[in-house]
Amino acid sequence: MSAAVFAAALDLAAPLLAGVLGVAGAGKLFGRGTARLAHRTALARLLRGGGRAALALRTLGALELLLCAALLGLPPSVAAGGAAAVLGAGFLGYLGYARAAAPGASCGCTARDDGPVGARAFARAAVVVAGGVAVALARHPWWVTA
Repeated sequence: MSAAVFAAALDLAAPLLAGVLGVAGAGKLFGRGTARLAHRTALARLLRGGGRAALALRTLGALELLLCAALLGLPPSVAAGGAAAVLGAGFLGYLGYARAAAPGASCGCTARDDGPVGARAFARAAVVVAGGVAVALARHPWWVTA
């Protein structure tokens, strides 16, 4: 891969990452089933209650949507990329906890998936980490590169 192609891939990471965060965030914040799903997540065990888990999921959804808007509307920055990478690392830590503490519970990652934590959830979290690093390293706004 040439340096120019690699640089363009870094520049275009922001809208791709924003898509992942936007879909997941909207599902958590606005989803009708978020409260019901929260009761079946490992987060309910961690926070000692489905009501607290639902509030945490909705709050996380709002944060994901704010980060999505920043990724789409602002030039790339270490702050936005770092925030996304830290968020993804937090997701990975939570998923590890969820798998160990409540093996059959859902993670609540997308507010639609109520199956147990699996490889797809870990892959999504790793994509958020990698996307955050890419945004932090990007040199040009995605709309210039596109």
